Amino acid sequence: MKIESFVPQNSILSTVIECIYIIEQESGNSESFLILPSIFSYLSISLNTAGTTINNRVIVNQVSENLLDSSVQFSLKSSCVFEYVGKIKEICIKFKPLGIYDFFDEDILLNSANNQLFIPNDDYEANIKRILNYSNNGQIIAEIEKYLLDKHVPFSHPYLKKAVNELEITDSEKPLSLEKLAEKLGVTRQTLNSRFNKYLNLSASEFRQICRFRKFIQAKLIDEKNSRLTDFVYDFGFFDQSHLIKEFKKYTFLKPNDFFRKINHSTDRNILVIWQ
Repeated sequence: MKIESFVPQNSILSTVIECIYIIEQESGNSESFLILPSIFSYLSISLNTAGTTINNRVIVNQVSENLLDSSVQFSLKSSCVFEYVGKIKEICIKFKPLGIYDFFDEDILLNSANNQLFIPNDDYEANIKRILNYSNNGQIIAEIEKYLLDKHVPFSHPYLKKAVNELEITDSEKPLSLEKLAEKLGVTRQTLNSRFNKYLNLSASEFRQICRFRKFIQAKLIDEKNSRLTDFVYDFGFFDQSHLIKEFKKYTFLKPNDFFRKINHSTDRNILVIWQ
């Protein structure tokens, strides 16, 4: 299996899209990997496949019918195993928090969890099928970016973007409580949580915890040869090493040292997976 990532060069897209990656499995075998908990939203599209979800496992099968498989996933509260069976080429757009709302209707997105197939507008299926039929990955990415730019309308909310920006900042020395953040935004903590759950599928607390966890991983990967795990513990708001171990087992089912032995990432570190 080959996973290739592309970071948008367009300034509009780069503010709301983390990356676009292409997963290609040429053989008819089955391969799977673990995706970590995430604050991002994902739009996955492929041809001649059918996906099913069982608990925290997503299985994508090759099928003979000329079908478009299109689905949206809002954040990930826990790790999820993705298994690919057969010859498959999937394009996955990884949107930054709230970024997906710049391109698709809010009501359709919020109701998408009830539908296996995500078809947001009348021209979507024909355009996506056309794009997926290109053999050149560079052309696929260019056409996807062009399609998204045509649909781009900035998402507007009175305080949610500001709240997301505040919680993405990890500052162990001056942590901002959710009560203080809500007060700063002029809402109650309950209202803040309800908005996060509605638009991001995470509570404000879950959002901040996953941010901290992923930032810890990124910092360790950047300096993986020179630093020990304990060098980062207090920098990211963990109480001690046992707190860190508990967090890792909660999110990855592995101890930190086992996790870093198994993890795989792209050169730009936009993809973090553990092969099964």
